[in-house]
Amino acid sequence: MAMKKSALALTCGATVLVLALAPAPALAQDCCTDHIGCQDGIWCTGIEYCSCWGACVWGTAPRCDDGDPCTMDACIDEIIDPPGLGYGTGYCQHTNVCHGCIDDGDCADGDTCTVDTCSSGACINAWLPGCCHTVADCDDGELCTTDACTAGTCSNTPVTNCCHVDVD
Repeated sequence: MAMKKSALALTCGATVLVLALAPAPALAQDCCTDHIGCQDGIWCTGIEYCSCWGACVWGTAPRCDDGDPCTMDACIDEIIDPPGLGYGTGYCQHTNVCHGCIDDGDCADGDTCTVDTCSSGACINAWLPGCCHTVADCDDGELCTTDACTAGTCSNTPVTNCCHVDVD
């Protein structure tokens, strides 16, 4: 059985590829390896590749959907490379679009003196009794105590030999 050689011209981006087709064993594949030449340089379009037939194939865009109904998800291209010279860089951005909360984590205010909860879509940041930020938060109104705030906890230490009235 005689095999005939032929040539095939394909366009890959701005590059024209001429492939000489030669007889090959039944299981061998002649795949191109110049995937970088197929890149459009935009991260958000995914990584393009060169098929076994020498044609550029579109990439699969990154999956930026975080599954949260309260975020608007977007793919952001940070650096766009020239076509055929790189993949570009980027990231997924998740912007909160809900007014209110879904769970307690949405209400975290960073204050160790509050209990943060979400109730019916509204944040509640309840103050913990006895918790303090400053010494003024611990003032018990008693002249015979030394008020202190240490690691968010108030203390009111009695002052020795302190009196309120002459009889004391």
